[in-house]
Parts: sequence; C-alpha cells; structure tokens
Amino acid sequence: MRYLHENGVIIDKKDNQLLYVPGEVGHVEFPSEEIWKIHKANPGIIYELSHTHPPGMLELSGRDKLTLKTWTFALAPYIFRMSVISYSLDEHGFIRTSFRGDLEKKEHWIERGKGVRRFTIVKENVEYLAESYLEGYREKWKKRLIKDSYEWTN
Repeated sequence: MRYLHENGVIIDKKDNQLLYVPGEVGHVEFPSEEIWKIHKANPGIIYELSHTHPPGMLELSGRDKLTLKTWTFALAPYIFRMSVISYSLDEHGFIRTSFRGDLEKKEHWIERGKGVRRFTIVKENVEYLAESYLEGYREKWKKRLIKDSYEWTN
C-alpha cells in the first residue's frame, strides 16, 4: 500500500456526506465559503470535518487543531468535531479517530469576567475500520476517502 494524498469530507450527524473535498499531499483545504453556505442553509447540520492522514498519523496535526478551534468558535453554539482516518502501522488496519472541540459556555465565560474563552480538544472516539470493510460499508464516503488517498500495490 502506498499513501497518495489527503482527502476530506464534511459530514452530518447521521454520518452522511455533505461535501467531498479533494486534497493534496499532506493537506486538505476545507472550503470556508461552502461550510458557511451549508451552515446558513441548515444551522447545526455540519457535525464533523473528516480527512485522511498518512499511515501511522492517528492524531490531529497542528493545523488540524487550529482548524478545529476556529470552526468550533465560528459555529458555536453547535458542537463541532474533526476526525482523521489513517492506516495503522500495527494489525488494526484503518482507524478513524474523532476529536471534539469544547468551548467554554458563554455564561461561564461572562461570569469569569470574560477574557480569553477557554477551549479544549477532547479525543472522543476511535473506530477500527478493517480493510475488508472496503468491500461494502454503509458510509460510502469512508470507502472513497481511503481509496482516493491510498493505492494498493502488490
């Protein structure tokens, strides 16, 4: 298997694809204009930005953390997440790791006298996606992300 490049998808609460986003080596740029357009048409529908990473990179990058923080603030009060899908370097195959951006409640922030509003990143879920799942999986976007990001070689 050979890693090609990152790709991403914007998904809703039911794990359905709202928008597929092709990427580049080491980077996928989620289009701000499209995110705002989707959000304005149906506030709260954007649940997560998911994207692929190179093998073994199961955590958020620095840029991912900044993106998660930015969109958590922008889409508040709706809860926002980001996930990465990567090939594990052990026996687990593909893994999807999800992170939630936690923004301090507005009431607590005001009670504290404002200042910098507290933000934390919470690792929320780890989902193991066996390679065999590529043959047929309910969420077709996962299959597409992996197939577009990785090339199988013999």
